[in-house]
Amino acid sequence: MLVLGGKPGDLIPYLDALQFRNGPSFVHANQSFNWRQFCGLYFEPENVSTIRFGWDALELRSYLFQNPTKPGKQRSPPMGMRSAVPLGGLGTGSFELRADGSIHEWTMENQSPAGSAKLNYVALDLAVFGVRVQSGTSSMAKLLRTHPPKGYPGVSSLAYSGSFPVSKLTVKEQSFGDIKLDLFAISNLKPRDSKSSSTPAVAFSLRIKNPSSISVQVSFMLNLPLGIQPDTQRHGKPYATYKGLNSLQCVRQCDLAPECMTWQVVTMNQTCLLFNDLPPHAWRHGIISGQKSTWTTHDSMLTLNRPGNYPQSGNTTILTDKGENPSFMVTDDFKDIWKQFDEHGFLVFSPEAKRNGSGFYGAASVTCKIDSGKEQTLTMVLGWFYPNRDFTGEILGNYYANFFKSSEEASLRSLSNLPSNLQGISAWHASMLVDSNSATVQTLPVWLQDVLVNGLSFWRSGMFFHDGRWRQFEAFDCIDIDSVHNDFQREIPYVLFYPKLVENVMRAWAEYQSEDGHIVETLEAGCMSPTRKMDSGPPIQRIMGDVTSVFITETYHIYQWTNNNEFLNSMWPHVIRAVNWMIDKGTNGTGLPYRQQCTYDILYINKYDHTTFNSFMYVLALRVAQELSTIMGDANLLKKVTTAIAIARDRISEEFWSEQDGYYHAWWDKKLGSPSWLMSDSLYAQVWAYTLGLGHLDDPKRIISHLNKELEINDTPYGLRVMATDIPVNKSVGSCPKDISTSELENLVGRHESIWMGGNPDWAALQIHLGMDPQKALLQAGKAIEHVRSGLNDQWNFHGLYSGGGYGLDGLPWCTSHYAFHMVLWHIPFAISGQYFSAPNATLIFDPKFRCPYKISFLTPFAIGTLKCVPIKRGGLKTSKFEILSTLGDLHLQYLEVSGIPYPTEVTLEQGKVITW
Repeated sequence: MLVLGGKPGDLIPYLDALQFRNGPSFVHANQSFNWRQFCGLYFEPENVSTIRFGWDALELRSYLFQNPTKPGKQRSPPMGMRSAVPLGGLGTGSFELRADGSIHEWTMENQSPAGSAKLNYVALDLAVFGVRVQSGTSSMAKLLRTHPPKGYPGVSSLAYSGSFPVSKLTVKEQSFGDIKLDLFAISNLKPRDSKSSSTPAVAFSLRIKNPSSISVQVSFMLNLPLGIQPDTQRHGKPYATYKGLNSLQCVRQCDLAPECMTWQVVTMNQTCLLFNDLPPHAWRHGIISGQKSTWTTHDSMLTLNRPGNYPQSGNTTILTDKGENPSFMVTDDFKDIWKQFDEHGFLVFSPEAKRNGSGFYGAASVTCKIDSGKEQTLTMVLGWFYPNRDFTGEILGNYYANFFKSSEEASLRSLSNLPSNLQGISAWHASMLVDSNSATVQTLPVWLQDVLVNGLSFWRSGMFFHDGRWRQFEAFDCIDIDSVHNDFQREIPYVLFYPKLVENVMRAWAEYQSEDGHIVETLEAGCMSPTRKMDSGPPIQRIMGDVTSVFITETYHIYQWTNNNEFLNSMWPHVIRAVNWMIDKGTNGTGLPYRQQCTYDILYINKYDHTTFNSFMYVLALRVAQELSTIMGDANLLKKVTTAIAIARDRISEEFWSEQDGYYHAWWDKKLGSPSWLMSDSLYAQVWAYTLGLGHLDDPKRIISHLNKELEINDTPYGLRVMATDIPVNKSVGSCPKDISTSELENLVGRHESIWMGGNPDWAALQIHLGMDPQKALLQAGKAIEHVRSGLNDQWNFHGLYSGGGYGLDGLPWCTSHYAFHMVLWHIPFAISGQYFSAPNATLIFDPKFRCPYKISFLTPFAIGTLKCVPIKRGGLKTSKFEILSTLGDLHLQYLEVSGIPYPTEVTLEQGKVITW
């Protein structure tokens, strides 16, 4: 039972209100899992062996499978095994609680490609939860792991569900009798409040139901192995070396030396190394290391403190509720902790351990009695405080250090805010996880609802620096910082939920604008390379067709949805320079972007004069410039861009459109002409034009024809392949890597046959806007998304590219992990609702593509919720009743309209209040 302000606080109603659109996915103790390698360009590995370098593994991908050694029985493991919800606050670092109860992807102590590597899963093997159930004089204790560390008992099965920022594990264990257990892991998240959302803490609530006829006593334990890190090497210069010492002896040497900060043991020859600093760490098999640290306990908290002013200096806390009989224990051997917990259900912090504070392992336990027919929760909070975030050796700090001074403070805040945090998460989810309660009421498909919520796990790679700068890696394996074209793919949820963060990045792009007016691709460049300084810009700038154009478009988007006049005024001089560069120098006098790269970079179509993708992005930016010029009263710029649009449309028609083929050719070149190559997602710009209410960028009949040809020519079982050329691809190239190398496979097959994860969602959004039955269009988007979500069971690690069919890698990841290409699917809810929102005009208009009855999302930066249509009879005539409900936030509107029927007056959408007309 959680105690708030001295009064019991019942978490159960808040936990009951949480919604999940996946699982439960069961993992059983008798299942077999292991890693298998296959070819791919580059990926983020589970174990990272480098520091201050992109987390990339080249050529071969190690991927988890079930039954990998049994021919005919190999399959994807259950959902939650390959990836799970990242737990942690915005920019605080995070970790994953996987479906088997193990912990992975630990970056809470400032691990990133700009510093130390993430902790490997061997180092985290004893980061475990335990449960003990006692009935009368009999008891049973188990780790909440289906495949526990050797020598310890685990549970029979766990069932995983994830709904960002929450994970849920349901325990199935016969020896616990009728007791029902659910473990919830809950991060702090509050839309439009980046301060609260950057709390470095995660709450763990064990929900217990006792349907039996007798009372039981349940104990809940968490152990942290933070004093010792197996398979972890320190990359530094030791000041002392000792032979013949094991880990315990080596750490004692470090404890005795005031100058020692870090220790390391090479297990093969028992060599102990001592360091007088905290050098970065990375994975290395056969090396054990750790940092000087002390454990302390007071006020129902156990805290590990690490001295110094280094990136891994700080503290980690397990906070318990004093009303739940907390107990603690610190030791160098986890066996001692488990023996004590197993036998007694509580822990003992020995006087000696309290006195010296040393130990490899620190654990906390809480206990409660649950009467027959009752239910209760036991809660612990894991908080952390590592204020000295580093970036390639420079200390930039963490934003949360502005309002927390320790992990204990962060834990206490998280615990006190837990009910309101849960309530806010449910209200936030309610706008996306739309339950119609009727098979006849149309709503978003389950897969889309699920990925709208869980796709936001891409925030895991963000950094919130002490000075308030928000920055994000393109991916951990391709470490560009805020590459403009990649940020555009994930921009919509930023503008909806944390607009100030995306404004922050926009201002940086403006600050580093090139002298000639074009926008640089990224604030710090690096892919498969050492990490460079923050906000250093690229050493060699790629000129891209979807960077300067995106900067212009994002300026308009943010203003249109937020009415931030200060932001628009500050961006306007940069927009003018960008537009002039785009029209003048960017086209090289040809009327369209000339030989520019784009986000589809490994297709290398920038070697041709013009491309359809860049040309439509150019027209989009010009349309935006028309709108902005009108808003800012710049008649000269308006005239210039209007002329440029007319020229561009003529060029597009002349160079790309083929009446005979029925689609836009992918590229045109003065010397080579325009062969019949068909590129999927080449009309991405049109998706944005519709979302922003800018209309058609070209003849809609051509656009429809082009999309139909994409489906006819480029479709595969896994989604739309990226390119069809005029020369058929020979897929009979042998097995990779046995007969052909990864790079050869990419050059011969993969480059054009791969599925890029933006193509299918964009295809669906366009077809919905253009009149196709939404349910039919959604099937095509769902094909690619569901392949990852329900086929590979890996939705918290969407890759950027997947292999096509017919060359031995059918649908497997091909390139770049934890990527956000698929986040363009955020355009789909807007296509379905036909939503147009103008914050400056306080106008919200819907033109839904579903027939009534329906229940769909509405989404603005001020309020989010649902729009419902109910068929009714009025005066004997069939008509519709509309209901709009804000589930989170308030929004005042001068004008509200659905399907051409306006609300009679201005209106305020208040959270929780239904507006009907």
